[in-house]
Amino acid sequence: MQEIGLYQPKYDFLTAVLYKEKWDAIRKKQKALVKDKMAAICSTEWTIDNSKQKGKHLPMLI
Repeated sequence: MQEIGLYQPKYDFLTAVLYKEKWDAIRKKQKALVKDKMAAICSTEWTIDNSKQKGKHLPMLI
């Protein structure tokens, strides 16, 4: 479809294989960030029942 002008690519990958390789690398990095607890950083200190210690144990939403 791209060769006959019916599709305009949105990304600068020459092949679907290159796109998939990049996508896989991004997913691998995301999984590592989640594993290392660095996927999101929040500077807010949460409290539960006025306890910062209890706030540290909030379940992570993934």
